[in-house]
Amino acid sequence: MGHFKQNSFLFLANTLIPFSVLVFAAGFFRYKPVLPDLARLEDDQRIPNGGGSETAPFDKVIFMVVDAMRSDFVYSNKSGFSYVQSLIRSGEAIPFTAHASPPSLTISRIKSMTTGSNPSFLDVILNLADSEAASALTEDTWLRRLKEKETGKMIFYGENTWLQLFPDVFDRSEGVHAFYVPVFSTPKLWTQRKLNRISLQDFIQVDNNVTRHIPEELRNDDWSAFVLHFPGMDHVGHVGGPNSPYMLPKQRQMDGIVRQIYGAMEQEPHLKSTLFVIVGDHGMNEKGNHGGSSPGESSPALVFMSPHLKSISKGLESPTAHGGNGFDYYKVVDQSDIVPTLAGLLGFGIPSNNMGVFIEDFLPLWGKGSHHLQLLQGNGMQLMDAFKTNNPDSVLPNLDCKEDHLGRTELSCSWRQVEERLEIAKSSNTSLEDVRLVVTAFCKHAQRVMGVTAGNLSIPLLSYGILGVCAAVILLILAYSPLRLQWTTDRLALGTLSALYSSTMFSSRYVQEEHHFWYWSSLAWLTCLGCRSITRNASILSSVLPALLQFATQCWNQAGDTQYRIPDLVHECFNRFPSILWVGIAATYFGTAVRLSKGIADDGGPKATLAAPLAATALCLTALIFKFITTARDSPQLVAFSPHWLLQQAEESDATPIARALFSGILAVLAYFVLQSKRKGRRTREDTLSGILELLKSVPLGLHPLQTSGLVFLLAQNSYFVFGNSNAISSIDLTNGYNGIVGYNAVGVPLQVLATNWAGPIWWSCNGLRFLLRWVEIKQEALGSAPKGTTDLTSRKGNTKAVRSPKPCPDGTLVDQPGRPLFDYLALQTLLTAFSLLAFMVACTVLRREPFIWIAHAPKYVFGGLWALYHHLMINVGLCSTIWLSVM
Repeated sequence: MGHFKQNSFLFLANTLIPFSVLVFAAGFFRYKPVLPDLARLEDDQRIPNGGGSETAPFDKVIFMVVDAMRSDFVYSNKSGFSYVQSLIRSGEAIPFTAHASPPSLTISRIKSMTTGSNPSFLDVILNLADSEAASALTEDTWLRRLKEKETGKMIFYGENTWLQLFPDVFDRSEGVHAFYVPVFSTPKLWTQRKLNRISLQDFIQVDNNVTRHIPEELRNDDWSAFVLHFPGMDHVGHVGGPNSPYMLPKQRQMDGIVRQIYGAMEQEPHLKSTLFVIVGDHGMNEKGNHGGSSPGESSPALVFMSPHLKSISKGLESPTAHGGNGFDYYKVVDQSDIVPTLAGLLGFGIPSNNMGVFIEDFLPLWGKGSHHLQLLQGNGMQLMDAFKTNNPDSVLPNLDCKEDHLGRTELSCSWRQVEERLEIAKSSNTSLEDVRLVVTAFCKHAQRVMGVTAGNLSIPLLSYGILGVCAAVILLILAYSPLRLQWTTDRLALGTLSALYSSTMFSSRYVQEEHHFWYWSSLAWLTCLGCRSITRNASILSSVLPALLQFATQCWNQAGDTQYRIPDLVHECFNRFPSILWVGIAATYFGTAVRLSKGIADDGGPKATLAAPLAATALCLTALIFKFITTARDSPQLVAFSPHWLLQQAEESDATPIARALFSGILAVLAYFVLQSKRKGRRTREDTLSGILELLKSVPLGLHPLQTSGLVFLLAQNSYFVFGNSNAISSIDLTNGYNGIVGYNAVGVPLQVLATNWAGPIWWSCNGLRFLLRWVEIKQEALGSAPKGTTDLTSRKGNTKAVRSPKPCPDGTLVDQPGRPLFDYLALQTLLTAFSLLAFMVACTVLRREPFIWIAHAPKYVFGGLWALYHHLMINVGLCSTIWLSVM
């Protein structure tokens, strides 16, 4: 097969991959069908008052969302919410742990708390978008239900996401952006430490911009709903984690706001019948991130407060110990249960797409049992209508419930039994309590069934996505196999690893613990390469060293981001002894400066020899200073050993201009290497390529392009998990997206987020070029008589046939084999990427009705798409190919 056909097949394969990823995603991540906006269930005579109560105990609601308010932040003995705990003890507050289904993102949880429905993984994208059009919500919500009652205005102050979701709901409002905070004032709220300007804005001012409206609104009597959303606690978590020294002061600040509001409720006559709800939209993991399904991320606190609640509650012990998964305090409810509960307590119809169940703890507020049954009956009817909308095939005209029915038709039969019990209760002396228990059991059963149904996944789109990746795999095999028809040990090993990887994708536990596969696969691959080198009389140290280094990296972070934590260097050594960490950091920057100085001096002549040490030292020192300042701001416990004057200086410094200077310096160095090569007319590998990749020196193994491609693929995946990432959305570190950026930038922020989270894989992809460069040098040395530059090793015709007696290369191949290292490298990288995608797409399709697919497989597919679109296409095919082809 000619080079043109091979290149064409490779191009088509890399075109099919993004097409297939997007098509499959369109069929997999779909919004569920919903009832029409503001469907009038109250007009349905089957449902009295639309599922609400005619005698509502409250006429106003203050709904206060504290972003990332994990349950232990409120209920444990280490909590800063002392006033809230006093209300729990007195019976004026009823506490819960509200389970938040994945993805545990702000936009997803706001939708769940207002519509009562489960969120879609499309919200992962919308959560990062800054477009009102992309986020507008048209579903039925309790906000719009309450607004339609026309009992008062709707007020909102807080995170701007609410205004994007509900642009026409609130009568008075002001939003604050998630990461950029304009300063209106500078209150002195923090006494432990003096914070720098960025921390002050992000941690304190963002919430003060919300609280400054509270006194005035509490005096107003023209509203029926007062919604607040405080993002500051989430910011503290993202920057320093749940154990940040800023976390307890932030909790006390929120507790003070609760005290202020509740005090007004006790004093102001127009607030006497006001319900005060404080809730966390999600929690956070031990890194302070969220988005996944770990217990910490999915266990926010939920507290209902009012003096009227003393009539039904004698108070509970607070603080108290947790139970269950470590974050279960008091009774655990689903976060969607907030919606029907508010509907009952405030007297409006339940939103039509709700999947929540009325919290029974509040039923005693209605003395009569008939009111209890009315609330739950309306909830059950609404749930059944929502279920029929999502699953129209479950409603059969001649359904025989005497036979065994499983799955979707089972719920229809259960509701038919409930209706029969209700009819019997009307004409007999059946206990209303017995009927209430039956209705409650149905509602909870419906909630479980609706929470795990496959929804409206598009099987045709899933199939098209799978067929597209299959076509890409076939094209790559056709393009690559004519050159290498025989099955060598390397190909057999890669094939075996691919088969093993495919099998693990059918297990949710293996998907969540995927890092173990890459850890041990990388170690096995390096061990095999080392053993092969020893058999060819290579140095034992150089042969064994890569495998030893790989084993050491596995000890760096052994358990990724999962809850199954086992001892490793990051958590057991560096967190306890941060000075050791900083010694390693300083040594890394020093070594980088030495190598960078050498690269600049070698490429630029006598003048560059004098300037090289200064330029390299200035660049690396700037990077070290930036690292120290951001660490002192975000994680001060890691620099606690530093002198006080140094910490003071770091706190008073602004990291933004330093970050911009650092980025400018890096771009200047890269531009210098390229311009020097162009100016001198040299396009050889010894100049520009070596200069650009000077920071990537590693053990020169002299591998064949196929071995290099397999090694880089394995170690790229390995390094991603070694750096603490995982297949959970919460492992994406958003804070690194704002280095040198003030405010949201639709281009700069995503690029920095991707670059920082994929730093390890990017390093290995670029290092693959050094391996290829070493292979080129070995082949030219083996050719001997071939003059430099006459043998093209990319895609041009080379004079490899001039050598009559081919010499063996380190991997045992002969130098007169066709040499296209870049093609061989990219073809195998693309094949491995396509095959891994294919395996996971098939697993998602086969397991589409399993309940764990949205916990493990859905976030994994998001990352699989990023690996294919960003790392493979943009980095491997785009960046690395451009560097190689521009200088070879």
